[in-house]
Amino acid sequence: MKTFIIVNPTAGRGKGLKLVPSIEARLKSLGLDYTLHISESPSAPAELTRQAVADGFQLVVAGGGDGTCQAVATAMLEKDKTMAAGGGGCTPVFGILPMGRGNDLAHGLGIPADPLDACQVLLSGRPADLDVGVASNGKMFLNVAGAGFDAEVNRYANRIRWFKGNLVYLVAIFVKLATFRSAQFTLRHDGGTWQGKAMMVAVGNSRYYGGGLFVAPQALPDDGRFDVVIIGDLSRMEFIRAFPTVYKGTHIHHPKVQTFRTSRITIDCDAPYCSYADGDFLSELPVSLDLLPRAIKVLVK
Repeated sequence: MKTFIIVNPTAGRGKGLKLVPSIEARLKSLGLDYTLHISESPSAPAELTRQAVADGFQLVVAGGGDGTCQAVATAMLEKDKTMAAGGGGCTPVFGILPMGRGNDLAHGLGIPADPLDACQVLLSGRPADLDVGVASNGKMFLNVAGAGFDAEVNRYANRIRWFKGNLVYLVAIFVKLATFRSAQFTLRHDGGTWQGKAMMVAVGNSRYYGGGLFVAPQALPDDGRFDVVIIGDLSRMEFIRAFPTVYKGTHIHHPKVQTFRTSRITIDCDAPYCSYADGDFLSELPVSLDLLPRAIKVLVK
């Protein structure tokens, strides 16, 4: 396939840029017909994606982390507007070269963690359906939206500069745990209304976030449903004891954890918390989240 690759040079604290020569060497050895661009600003991935769609590329690849994937996929979903306006273009497939800090979407889709190994997926992978979440403010997300403790952790982790990789999230968790307080949440969803005190609410389109936390182990990215995980009013010691189970996905069996599935949800709480998704700010609360079922095709192994 005629392939357009967008590399975020700041992904993984500069990891993406350093990998470009090795990635290009691997792509050439595989015989892939590709064009590679390095984005030069935060808005560049979306702009480059729109141009790639208009130019008829069959595969558009995000070289970066979850935020880069979100930016590229969101711009791809504008293809119908572009075509309706007479801009031409095609319906490309979405590809991922994981170069970010967490790479949780790629992990959930079974794409190799090593971007050099992931190059093979661009050549021989199969297209799979991918649902896309959309918030009431119009922002989209691919992976997991969190509100409460996890969003505050994400906010803090994005400010950390002295740790690299997934360790950033672990440090942020234990720093925020010292001062965080549970809040009274109200969730309106397909099955009715849930109200109660909780630390956080995770709304999963896919399974992982926070650098490998298996937060929504039953989530499927193509079933048209969110997997909602409510972490109840745990004390600090209860949280510390239960935390290791999140890496295995067995936390959902904790007596203070509840789960359900829904195609839409509105999240509100009595504290000034916000929602983060795909590693970036999504919305202040309250926020409503809906799914666009099977909105795009993504290459998987």
